[in-house]
Amino acid sequence: LLFFSFSGADVKCFQKDLVPCSPENMQLAWKWILGWECNSSRNVLGAFRMCLEERDGMTAQRQDFDHAYLVTSGSSDQPEVLIASYIQQASVGRPFTLHTILHTNNAMTGDGLMELSDVPVGRYRGVKETATALKSLASSTGGRFHHHDTKGFVESDDVHRLQDEIEIAQDFSKKAALLVENLEQSGVRYKEEAAECRPRVPEFSQPPAPTQHIKIGPPRDNLLSSTRKAIAAQIPKDQDMKGSKRGRPSDAPAAASRRKLLQGRHTTKNASFYLDGGTAKGVTLTHLSSASRVGRPEVVMLKKSRKIIPKQEEHLSTALWLGRYGISALNLDLHRLVMSCDVGHQHSKVSTLTTPAQARHCAIFPHVNIKGNTWHLRLQEKELCSYEKQLSSSASRYLRRLLWLCQGSRRVFGEILEQNVVIAVDTSGSLHDGIHQMKHALTQLVREQLQPRQITYTLLSFSSSVSSWPPTADMQEPACDVYQWINGLNASGNTCTRNALKIAFSVYGVQAIYLLSDGKPDHSCSYVLDECRELHAKHPIPVHSISFRCSDKDADDFLQRLARNTRGRYHKCLAEVDCQSILAVLYQSLQSPGLITKEDKDASDGCDGGRSTIDSNCLKSCIKTLESDDLRPLAVEIVQARKYLALSERYRSLLAGHSH
Repeated sequence: LLFFSFSGADVKCFQKDLVPCSPENMQLAWKWILGWECNSSRNVLGAFRMCLEERDGMTAQRQDFDHAYLVTSGSSDQPEVLIASYIQQASVGRPFTLHTILHTNNAMTGDGLMELSDVPVGRYRGVKETATALKSLASSTGGRFHHHDTKGFVESDDVHRLQDEIEIAQDFSKKAALLVENLEQSGVRYKEEAAECRPRVPEFSQPPAPTQHIKIGPPRDNLLSSTRKAIAAQIPKDQDMKGSKRGRPSDAPAAASRRKLLQGRHTTKNASFYLDGGTAKGVTLTHLSSASRVGRPEVVMLKKSRKIIPKQEEHLSTALWLGRYGISALNLDLHRLVMSCDVGHQHSKVSTLTTPAQARHCAIFPHVNIKGNTWHLRLQEKELCSYEKQLSSSASRYLRRLLWLCQGSRRVFGEILEQNVVIAVDTSGSLHDGIHQMKHALTQLVREQLQPRQITYTLLSFSSSVSSWPPTADMQEPACDVYQWINGLNASGNTCTRNALKIAFSVYGVQAIYLLSDGKPDHSCSYVLDECRELHAKHPIPVHSISFRCSDKDADDFLQRLARNTRGRYHKCLAEVDCQSILAVLYQSLQSPGLITKEDKDASDGCDGGRSTIDSNCLKSCIKTLESDDLRPLAVEIVQARKYLALSERYRSLLAGHSH
């Protein structure tokens, strides 16, 4: 090793000769480096002259090195072209490689130049220009360039080479996977081609054999052929030979096969079932032959749903809960049941075995209009009654879950689904009138959901600053401290949503963030959304936003976009009076489901069955009021069940009219 330090005209050397790389020499070199002082400019050319030129007292060992490392923090006093030409001339006849290393301290001014100190420098250049010059200086001698700062490396030839190799390996891997896939898909085709490419044995045509004229005598009447002898051997001796000629076998096998074929044309398979409310047994025709099935479509019986909605509430989101126990999941979609019979109403002609015939009597059967198509109603009245009973029970269960979500802390915060959460509440000055309601709801949340279910939680309150409970990551604090912290919350200051989200994302082991706010943040909404998107990209944690006593439409839109961008849920807190009125309207609509709308009139083909006092506009306004990802889908499902109940009632009246 040989160390040089240069500053201005002063160039210092650690040792006159090369020294081995030992711990003692490294310690001495480190102490020598600690004695450096930054002054004057960067005389890079002077350092290379002392390194490469022969001087008095220089030994042969001094000239026996072929690599040099230039470590600098800026541009040299001399132009890089001059330094490169000098190195090429001084290293003629000997191998010499120069590696350059640039270190910057991230202190930049607006024009891209490094911040200057009191130390004078020879030339001022930007970081990019300095890096480009040092890189070209290293490449001129076949060396490597490395640039790093206080945060890490910025550019490195070693890293670039590794990245190039990784990209080449990935490219080869994709090509190999593509080749394997093509080989697997075309394996059969290759086998067939290989079979076709096998050499075939040539077939040589042989000359035809000479024809021989054989004299055939007259036939004998009492002799049987070998085939007839085999058939005659299978016939029992005591078989009635009446109807058959003497000396000829019976046609019993052929007659038996024809009889079996005729019986198969009329063979049916029956499936039994038990009627509701008793032990009476019925039979449903499940199979008919092609000959007897002409003009007789199968009757599809209404099957009971095998899924049962549990009475105890499950801690699931509404989307997942309806995916398990919704109308479609329980096979209670009335339109799908009617269309599953696969019997469409023919307006003009019906296809028969030979030619199309006029559909004169098709209109006498009951038919309904569903989504612009006319279908024959093949469901029976008992099936529709059983369907209405199942659907009414399911709709009542949907209403009970909606009532459960509108009680206690779930009315404000919704359902807590994860086991490690951060609850961030807004305590800015705009929440002065509702701070007591918020503290009461937060206390209910801890008592009803967090502590009974043993959920690990962290509480944050943000206004102009952010405060948390517990102050450290230790979650073993007594429960009373939580209530004292909640009671000490006051409404004042601004709304620093961005800082609260940063702290919430940094909590160790957090699985979800519940953010309660009553307005827009202090920063720009788009800026906060971009920051949150970057945080979510690093830590994929959902943010469930809650709108509390917010009357600003832009603020609600911001909270909705925040939840959508992080795959969370949006919840708008309603007053208890509004929740009770909406539940009362939905309950009354289920008691009298005969709602008359234009769509239902088209679906029922003009049948009257309305006996309800609930208007469709009232239900639409209720659904519009429920601006929550957990509440609105349940209300929509209840209204859909109400619609199907009304249609089922009209279908029963339609069947009753046609039966008379």
